[in-house]
Amino acid sequence: MASGPDLSIELLGQRLQNPVIEAAGTFGEEYSELIDFRKLGALVPKTISLEPHCGSPPPRLVETPAGLLNFVGGDNPGVKKFIEEHLPRWRRYGIPIIVGLRGHRGPDEYVRIASCFKRGMGVMALELNFKFMSDCSSISDTVSRCTQATDLPIIAKLRPAGVIMTEMALAAESGGAAAISLVNTIPAMVIDVERQVPELPLGAGLSGPAIRPIALKMVWDVYEAVKVPVIGMGGVADWRSALEYILAGASAVAVGTAMFSNPYAAIETIDGIRDYMVRHGVMRVTDLVGLAHRNLRAQSALKGGA
Repeated sequence: MASGPDLSIELLGQRLQNPVIEAAGTFGEEYSELIDFRKLGALVPKTISLEPHCGSPPPRLVETPAGLLNFVGGDNPGVKKFIEEHLPRWRRYGIPIIVGLRGHRGPDEYVRIASCFKRGMGVMALELNFKFMSDCSSISDTVSRCTQATDLPIIAKLRPAGVIMTEMALAAESGGAAAISLVNTIPAMVIDVERQVPELPLGAGLSGPAIRPIALKMVWDVYEAVKVPVIGMGGVADWRSALEYILAGASAVAVGTAMFSNPYAAIETIDGIRDYMVRHGVMRVTDLVGLAHRNLRAQSALKGGA
């Protein structure tokens, strides 16, 4: 009997059984009561800081048309407790783990957290969450220092913030980033017209389907600019939106906000990609990565030769 399509990918020296992961900050261990973690490509626990952090006081979330505004504030147990108590529980699923890092106090904190991790701990890579950093030289320097502090691959997670995304991605790559994740939440706000004040603090970020066309274009541009893999995120809610990112150049995709309304979104996305591959006669999902770029160039060549 012929085997089905191959959804596996090679990412940062490891084989993932499929390209679907979940986005940091939207996914906790409680989801294990609903879905089988072992079906995912990789697990991404909540981003951690050096010391425990209680996050922002409520309200933390505000729904918007086709999106979700959040100012959670990075609540987490801190790196020491995460390594001692949380990481062993995540490792039991036998799925590659990406650990997100957040430097509340700047570059030095990223480096100190990164130095706590090394190969052999069951961690695939460290993802530096640059939510509040957009200066290209600072990004490059921070990535470089973290690569010296750990022997694990470094992923740079970038957020649109008034800087051309390709410039930020190239800066991260020049610093030694092994992959680029984009995009993080987009700065946004909602104003309560009755109280006449913003509903969340000014550092809030927008996620969900509303940002997908913006994020998709940034993935497209960065794929053309860098040599390292791109992980796409921002409004991935189903197989169709995931495939948009893959065709635009993403080697893997992260499902985030969709998990709040549909805890099965990531699993359904995996199944949907498989069905799509069967319908289109695609044997390897890696053949789809960046395919829209190749098709567009071929189309342009035909027009030019006509």
